[in-house]
Amino acid sequence: MGKGGEQSVSNNVGNQSSKKLKLEHMPTEELRKWAKAYNVDSDKDRQYMLQELNPFADGIMNKRRPANPPLAPPTFTLKTIKDAIPEHCFKRSLAKSVGFLLTDFVKIAIFGYLATFISNPVAINLP
Repeated sequence: MGKGGEQSVSNNVGNQSSKKLKLEHMPTEELRKWAKAYNVDSDKDRQYMLQELNPFADGIMNKRRPANPPLAPPTFTLKTIKDAIPEHCFKRSLAKSVGFLLTDFVKIAIFGYLATFISNPVAINLP
C-alpha cells in the first residue's frame, strides 16, 4: 500500500482467478439464464460466466429482487408515444400562449397580494 491507501495495480492483475466467486454454488443452467439476462455470452464455459456475472452476484442472489428485473428494453418507442397524442396538441398558438402567460401573472399577483396578510391576521378580521 502506498500513501492514502492506494493499491498497486500489478497486485490485482493475477488475483482474478484465485478470488472466490459468489455464484459458484449455482447450477450451470441457471447461470446461463442469468448470463442471457445480463447480456453475457451464455455459450462460453462456466468459469467465464462466473467471472462475468460476479459483479452482479449480490443482485442475482437477493431474495427480495423483483421476479422479472427490468433488463429488457421497453416494448414502446418515443414514436409510438407521440403517435398516441392527438395532432392538435402539437399545433402552436401565440394567442393561447400569451393567454396562459397573462393568467399565470394574474395568479402570481393575487397570491402575492394575499401573502401580505399572512403576518397580520387582524387585517383579515378573523373571529
